[in-house]
Amino acid sequence: MHPARTVFAAILALLATTLAVAQNYPTRPVRMIVPFVPGGVLDGLLRPIAGNLGEALGQPVVIENRPGANTGVGTGVCAKGTPDGYTICGSGNAVAFNPILYHNLGYVPEKDLAPVTNMVFLDGPIVVNSSLPITNMATLVAYAKANPGKLNFGSFGEGSPGHLYIEWIKNRTGIDVTHIAYKGAAPVITALLANEVQLIFMATGAIQPHIKAGKARAIVMPAPTRSKFLTDVPTFVDEGYDFKPSSWFGLLMTAGTPRPIVQRIQSEVRRILYTQEFRDKILTPQFFEAIGNTPEQFAEFLKSERELAAMLVKISGLKPFD
Repeated sequence: MHPARTVFAAILALLATTLAVAQNYPTRPVRMIVPFVPGGVLDGLLRPIAGNLGEALGQPVVIENRPGANTGVGTGVCAKGTPDGYTICGSGNAVAFNPILYHNLGYVPEKDLAPVTNMVFLDGPIVVNSSLPITNMATLVAYAKANPGKLNFGSFGEGSPGHLYIEWIKNRTGIDVTHIAYKGAAPVITALLANEVQLIFMATGAIQPHIKAGKARAIVMPAPTRSKFLTDVPTFVDEGYDFKPSSWFGLLMTAGTPRPIVQRIQSEVRRILYTQEFRDKILTPQFFEAIGNTPEQFAEFLKSERELAAMLVKISGLKPFD
């Protein structure tokens, strides 16, 4: 047989095998990795998605919590896995930040992971302790400059969005605010309410009760557009700053997973996100905005996120962790 025909025949055989695998998929349970401890915000989103997805696939989708290394441990399960479609990983902003923040991550996300879909945007403002005379960016800057070194801001870890967003504010405005890292959202909120820190970035679902109680005040929304949940809170652009970050949760699989499988997972998850029942029971109470974009769109978004991450880490002065 002519060499060209041999190559063509091999390609056809590979395509046929890939399609056959995808058509029969899945034939056993699928695991969904949550890179946080149980009970967190992403965990609360992925568990109901896993239940609905399992019904659609005809096989159980089993949640497996694998926390550590700013989500790097859980995401690494997909990056180092078998590209057969039986492992799905949830992730968020950290998948763009970790290659810059860690010396030895052990994998390259853009090469070792297949984007599936960006599921949701996560609503969350930057808030202050309401005892302070700070209502927006202008009054924050004025107060901080009048009281140099007297303000602290809290986050749940160096390199987290809550750390880097406020480092950007410091760099852009020249204010002197000291960072204090905590081990989770709950202690950060407790520190704000106790006035140990005066400024934090926090998910709306976690901070909203304290805003309603008058103990915390939202001053700016780090997002491309205003929140549909906190419509009176301006974005950075509204305040005159060219800064459009976002917080989000998406799904990834091992690079090389057959495209039909990736597309099927994306299609099913998008369908789940946009059902009225799921929106009413899960998304709206947790202040999520559904996205469910295509793998190609998610890949482009991740590229822009990596560029933003590089800029923010450089501004913060953080050195890579071991």
